[in-house]
Amino acid sequence: MKSIALLLLFHVTGTILYGQQLTWKISPQADTKAHAADIATAGFNDNDWVPGIVPGTVFYAYVKAGKESDPDYAENIYKVDKAKYNRPFWYRTEFAAPRLKNNQRLWLKFNGINKYATIYLNGKLLGSLHGHMQRGIYDVTDLLKSKNAIGVLIAPPKWDPDHDHPLANWESPTYICSGSWDWMPAVPGLNSGITDTVALTVSGPVTISDPWVRAVMPDTNSATLHIAAQLTNSSPVAISGKLKAVITPGNITISSTPVTLAPGTHQEISLPQQLLQHPHLWWPNGYGDQFLYSCKLSFETATTVTQNFGVRKVSSDTTALNGPMRLYINNVPILVKGGNWGMSDYMLKVRDKDYEPRIRMHQDMHFNMIRNWTGEVTDNAFYEYCDKYGIMVWDDFWLNNIGGIDSLQMFSDNVVEKLKKLRNHPSIVIWCGANEGTPGSNAHGDISNAITTAIKQYDADDKLYLPRSNASVDNPNFSIHGSSKVLSGSGIWANVAPKVYFTDPHNGYLFSNNSWGMRSELGTATFVNVESFKKFMPKEFWVAPTPEAVNSKDNMWARHFFCTDFGLGGGADPVKYINDINQQYGPSLSLEDFCKKAQLLNLETMKAMFEGWNDHM
Repeated sequence: MKSIALLLLFHVTGTILYGQQLTWKISPQADTKAHAADIATAGFNDNDWVPGIVPGTVFYAYVKAGKESDPDYAENIYKVDKAKYNRPFWYRTEFAAPRLKNNQRLWLKFNGINKYATIYLNGKLLGSLHGHMQRGIYDVTDLLKSKNAIGVLIAPPKWDPDHDHPLANWESPTYICSGSWDWMPAVPGLNSGITDTVALTVSGPVTISDPWVRAVMPDTNSATLHIAAQLTNSSPVAISGKLKAVITPGNITISSTPVTLAPGTHQEISLPQQLLQHPHLWWPNGYGDQFLYSCKLSFETATTVTQNFGVRKVSSDTTALNGPMRLYINNVPILVKGGNWGMSDYMLKVRDKDYEPRIRMHQDMHFNMIRNWTGEVTDNAFYEYCDKYGIMVWDDFWLNNIGGIDSLQMFSDNVVEKLKKLRNHPSIVIWCGANEGTPGSNAHGDISNAITTAIKQYDADDKLYLPRSNASVDNPNFSIHGSSKVLSGSGIWANVAPKVYFTDPHNGYLFSNNSWGMRSELGTATFVNVESFKKFMPKEFWVAPTPEAVNSKDNMWARHFFCTDFGLGGGADPVKYINDINQQYGPSLSLEDFCKKAQLLNLETMKAMFEGWNDHM
């Protein structure tokens, strides 16, 4: 058994002065003739600009402003002029300067922009970002005026006339399904915008950032804590002191040796190791409590940083089940149950507390894992609620099974940022290189090496790493025939007779017979209830679907991915789904009748999936 352990922290808190209270406006660059320096100057006339949503996307801001019809309804999203949004946009906002005390600094912090950004303050260039995970952290103290303006010029993915290529994987790192997948339409603007938080924070001359706390656990009776953080001295003089951590409960104080920070420098400081006897453990849902400790980090003249963390040990083997991987938390084998999240929302409009009921519903259903498919969810709130409710996260990087990437450097920079931002969440138990293939189709190529090297340096192998989501690295594509059965494949995605899940869950991708065990994808068509259906389908379609109706690439059923074409939901075999409902429960006489019977088939199929797997564990 390969054992790995970690103690993870989350929810770094600081003195947030503004954050989401900033009022943003947006406008296409092509419609704005002014120079960047003028746009990023207080008093610039933006009266005819559209209110922005931060965090959010350009397209969703226009939807909220009433400039576009409801994209969820009918075929509205297909009627949008995509060229209107697949181009650069300006974001701008103004703020009054806070009253700073002696030696205090003001920081402007961007946590993520999709996909390229050039950032200005008061007419001055601050810097640029590339990739949707990269952060921009700027000391703006010396640029402040009584009234200040921020200007951000963002460009979407594929904004490169010299490269006419698909979004996946060439434009990674980005939200690769924004260009359409077999379950969602293309989003105008490809979900470009300031897609994560922006904050103005006040600090002392020294700042504490990127804290990293992990544990080495030979067993669950003790944990050796490893704590590190970066210290930055923004002042013109050297500053000396000790980095201190106070852990509660227990009131455990850990201090570094004396440190001297030269002016304008930063250092990574590691604290002495600390033995924690009989720690309270963090458990997945259904296996115990999600206990969280508190850690306070401090340094002379620095703003104190407080965070919570959970202690738990992750391990796995491929012997207990004679092939497929078995996951252990705190040395206890876990029957992994849950679902894939392709996105939180296809327009990225789920934010902050919106995640709470969604994650809590997983807990209520006795699930214990969510797979963050191709890393499409990037919000910290998602991980915080998974920490709280005991939902483990299988976290992919931004790669599908085939295709290279346009910039290895950009990809590598964003891998590092993802690890630094998210490594401290106890819910994350698996990093995965790519969906249904290895990164760059080579488990030892440049893209794979960029991921594994970064994990080793910035996460210390504290989680499992799977290069491929459905099989071993030496298996042929879409097949588990090979030297190992670490994972049992992916699919099927159409409903089948319940007995199939108990007897032979193979599918048309050459997966071997009797292939139970850890599997990242298994699903079925799942028709919604009638109340939901009527919110997005026009009244003339309020009828029970027929096999003939879904056998079209051009009608309203296809627009909402209930269609026999594989690129429009055909992998879920809607004809079989319709026929099985009518054969098992009688012909549907109305939409209401079909929706009611669909819930019965949904339940029967979903129960069989989990019970069939449980029967072979």
